[in-house]
Amino acid sequence: SGSTGNPKGVTLTHENMMEAIQNQEIYAYEMLGNIRTKDECYLAYLPLAHILELNMEMMFYCIGGRVGYSSPATLTEKSPKIGKGQKGDISLVKPTVLVAVPLVLDRVYKGIMANVTSKGPVFVEIFNFIYEYKKYWFRKGFDTPIFNALVFKKLQSALGGRIKILFSGGAPLANDVNEFFKICICPEVVIGYGS
Repeated sequence: SGSTGNPKGVTLTHENMMEAIQNQEIYAYEMLGNIRTKDECYLAYLPLAHILELNMEMMFYCIGGRVGYSSPATLTEKSPKIGKGQKGDISLVKPTVLVAVPLVLDRVYKGIMANVTSKGPVFVEIFNFIYEYKKYWFRKGFDTPIFNALVFKKLQSALGGRIKILFSGGAPLANDVNEFFKICICPEVVIGYGS
């Protein structure tokens, strides 16, 4: 990984890979419950040199899930190789599981917040109130289905609208961005980073 500094490399054995894939599979079953393989889809867009990307693809092959392929240049409608009026790969594939490095999640977060800000100060105040309201109930273990339908469903479409689990790895994810994604996009955000 080199998104936050010099690229790092580690020698891994086949046994390391198999153990990681098996553990991810167990974790996925725990988080998704009874996995219906025809409904589950993983969108791969990171280089396979990114070990979490490779492990996730292998895990999805092992459970019989679908894998869609993309690149950072075609991932969203605002990606550089997407023509005006065309949909990005994430909107077409509609993944249920996604791995994203913090740099990508930061860009999505900033894009959403820029869109909110562009709608004027009254909208910003309303959005902040709704966000704080949902955060309050989220921390108590409750959901807000009315606000989900009116506000947060539109935000979830930034990542295809069906995300059940969002994995972040390769670098630390800022706490405010992590909390935003848990509250607004996907309650299951798993951070796979350690020093």
